[in-house]
Amino acid sequence: MTQGPKDQNHEHHPHAFPEAIILHHGRSLFSAMTRWKQNHRIPPVLLLTGQSGIGKKAMARKVAQWLLCDTPLTGDHPSACQACPSCQSFLARQHTAYTEINPDEDSESLKIEQFRELKSTVGFGTYQHHTRVILIAQAERMTPQAANSMLKLLEETPSGWQFLLTTHDSTLLLPTLVSRCQTVKLKPLPVNEIQELLIERGLDSVRAQVCAELSQGSWDRALRLGQDEFWEKRKEVIKFLDSPHLQMNSLLDWATQKPSHFETLVDLLEQLTVDLLNWSSHVPLPTPEHYPWKARDAGRELSAHARSQTQRQGSPAMARQFWLDRAERLAQSRHEAHLPVNRKALAQDVLFPWMGVRI
Repeated sequence: MTQGPKDQNHEHHPHAFPEAIILHHGRSLFSAMTRWKQNHRIPPVLLLTGQSGIGKKAMARKVAQWLLCDTPLTGDHPSACQACPSCQSFLARQHTAYTEINPDEDSESLKIEQFRELKSTVGFGTYQHHTRVILIAQAERMTPQAANSMLKLLEETPSGWQFLLTTHDSTLLLPTLVSRCQTVKLKPLPVNEIQELLIERGLDSVRAQVCAELSQGSWDRALRLGQDEFWEKRKEVIKFLDSPHLQMNSLLDWATQKPSHFETLVDLLEQLTVDLLNWSSHVPLPTPEHYPWKARDAGRELSAHARSQTQRQGSPAMARQFWLDRAERLAQSRHEAHLPVNRKALAQDVLFPWMGVRI
């Protein structure tokens, strides 16, 4: 395992997180960071939680650089100075006191071998720093063996070691591991801020507005939805509501190609399902064609689906239960997608009920 942000498992994100997003998350961290410095007591294990794609790892790296900085800035926005030798080494991905552990690209898991290698370095310091920072991204992807190895390491944290963990769902971690962490939950990004940032990146106002509203506060998700490939796939998912039998095979093949494809399929179906649930919660029930659907570009298909599903199920209440069942299944599939399951079977299980097929 090499050192620094250029770790062999390092995920090179194609989009750097804008400074506005870092400042947004700083509202959850800056006061704590200032307090840690003042009291000379920094938590040995910090767990950053929050939904996928909001910038947990980007924020963890900012904290790591700040912890290692020779002349950290204080005040309302504590940060690394960016100019000292430590910061220069960190930015060049050559800092010997920083280790980043990411899921293996092939298995998408954090393996016990990665933690055994980390343990083998206990007792070896660096010439420049008495502090060592270890960032473990997507900690929920630790195999059971890796999680137990990590827990043993935390039982007697080596002197000067500080851990930064990120996860989208802390309930997927061992409770005994979470109990040893100081948890900071990062909040979703405001829709208007995401929309402005997307427009700055060149998206037209209509696409930026739709992507921002459907991103659920996730910058990664907003970027993904804004890409031409996924925007076209979104149109296909919308058509799936109208004619599921015609779109099934194409969506099924696409969703099983990559984990990110399946995740996007779940995102898109979930967003449309939430729209339908919101419509069905109104009393009296508004006419579908006159309802202000959140997914404006899917208004016609959502209206047609709302009418047909209500008729098929026999009543608005039964249709609402159908969409509640779909929402629950989609939520479960997010967790199952991280397990060693057949992705095609999982995708079929998600898609078939929309066609009236019982699994």
